[in-house]
Amino acid sequence: YTTNPVVATGDGFALAHRAGVTLADMEFVQFHPTALDTPENPLQLISEAVRGEGAVLVNDRDDRFMAKRHRLAELAPRDVVARGIFREQRRGHRVYLDARKLGPRFAKRFPGIFAICMARGIDPRRDLIPVTPAAHYMMGGIVTDLCGKSSMERLYAVGELARTGVHGANRLASNSLLEGLVFAERVARELAGASELSSLPKTGQWEVPRLTDRGAAQVAADAVRAVMWQHAGISRTAKGLRACLSGLAEIEKRLPEGATEEQNLVQTGRLIAEAALLRKESRGGHYRADYPRAKRAWRGRHVELLGS
Repeated sequence: YTTNPVVATGDGFALAHRAGVTLADMEFVQFHPTALDTPENPLQLISEAVRGEGAVLVNDRDDRFMAKRHRLAELAPRDVVARGIFREQRRGHRVYLDARKLGPRFAKRFPGIFAICMARGIDPRRDLIPVTPAAHYMMGGIVTDLCGKSSMERLYAVGELARTGVHGANRLASNSLLEGLVFAERVARELAGASELSSLPKTGQWEVPRLTDRGAAQVAADAVRAVMWQHAGISRTAKGLRACLSGLAEIEKRLPEGATEEQNLVQTGRLIAEAALLRKESRGGHYRADYPRAKRAWRGRHVELLGS
């Protein structure tokens, strides 16, 4: 489950890793707790602002379960709420956002979300809104300084691809704007003043191999999604992460010639699983069921993955 567009396939992470660039914090993946649970890809987002306005989470037994899990209930941090919903799902329950008490105010307060729900046959004024956690944001990526410079000469990274360090283990809502706006300007200014860029070496010809079997590539992409969700998603264990790495290796063996994007999916998945296996604690967006608490010894430590 993901809120990201289908073109977001981890190409930048994989390309950088293969080129020998340092990446870090790939285990920190943020799952948004309330994506609209419909049979589509990507899933539509139901903003936490709806919960801030008074909507509550209930399961199919009308049990408001988050009130028992955290003192802030539905307004707890994203990772806490996502795990709460995930546990309910693993117990066989569906989870809903109950915003009915907002009544007519819902359409006025959240016109975009209201339109999304109504187009799918859900009237938030009268109906429960089915929700599920979904992969939403990467806190890790290419290690850069505060001007976007990576470990490789003349390679800059900006946006969600970069690991600038501003998010820590769990991004605050809307801080993706910080990555996109502030650091984009910093990178642009840095490049504008970089004298060495005026004498770049000529690049060679680079051709992407033609995909020979689109159907097999799609099967591989779906398999990556399945193995990552099952073993490297919201709740992880050493056993599951090893199964994930084994599954990714098997998928990689079956990739048809020219499956460049699918190869990048596999590589990015491997980086996440390897980093998650190394971090034997739970912190922010990374939760290990076999190490459920944060450890003081891991505070301030980063899992760095050196390029191949």
